[in-house]
Amino acid sequence: MIMRTYLFTPIIALLFALCCPSALAQECELLDRENPEVFAINKLPARATLRPYTSVDEALARGEASYTLRLDGDWKFAWAKKPAERPEGFYSEEYDDSRWGTMPVPGNWETNGYGVPIYTNVTYPFPMNPPHIPEDDNPTGCYRHHFVLPATWEGRRVVLHFDSGLAAMYVWINGHKVGYSEGTKTAVEFDVTEYVRTGENLIAIEGYRWSDGSYLEDQDFWRLSGFDRSILLYATDKTYIGDMFVHADLDKSYRGGEYSAEIRLANNDDRAFAGSVELQLLDAERRAVAKFSKSVAIAKGATLDLSF
Repeated sequence: MIMRTYLFTPIIALLFALCCPSALAQECELLDRENPEVFAINKLPARATLRPYTSVDEALARGEASYTLRLDGDWKFAWAKKPAERPEGFYSEEYDDSRWGTMPVPGNWETNGYGVPIYTNVTYPFPMNPPHIPEDDNPTGCYRHHFVLPATWEGRRVVLHFDSGLAAMYVWINGHKVGYSEGTKTAVEFDVTEYVRTGENLIAIEGYRWSDGSYLEDQDFWRLSGFDRSILLYATDKTYIGDMFVHADLDKSYRGGEYSAEIRLANNDDRAFAGSVELQLLDAERRAVAKFSKSVAIAKGATLDLSF
């Protein structure tokens, strides 16, 4: 028995080495889209939906903010039945996409001629083998889109925002990989300040119909791929409101209102910030019925939680 152990051990090791040489190392590891421990790379934390405006009047006008750039419209698009058939290197600025089709954003692949819509309830639309997804039947969509960044955004923090993401997707800006996200129909954000430039830019996205997260979506709804909502960019100051939560309630008599707020201030500047944060509560006629203000000092690269 001892002799067999010593005889078989090097053979097993040799077989493993033959099956998994260094050149194929990534094939032996779980892919991001099949790895439960990976559901985001460089993605910003979830937060309340906030848009920066240049003034109170601009915010109350309920129009598009000066520092918001919508990327909706027709994007260049290539579809493949499985990831192995996707175009290689398509995210490069030099890549020729002249033979590609187009896909509207927002828009679904299946309702625009790519793939088949699926409606099921408790039955999975793919073979159940968590966390794996069949590599021979995982439709993959590749997007390319050019946009122009205004010169007025120079020196500001720029965020790429998806009102709803894909089951799994990688994002590139100007040929540089920005990050990865999983989560169908949920909002996704990346800080792309270091990747964008004034003038023309290229965004490229590689998205998959299924990921290990798709196992959590087995319920009564249509399975449709693509971006169901808008994609946009917005720019903030280097010191900005990162998140907030407003509490609006009634007092014990149910006659008076109670109001409080929690705000997270973040400083991405290379120097400390000193100033103030002010909240206003407006009535239906847009008159300020209450004001709250606090002086703040925040170190570079730090965050500060405030309560009002």
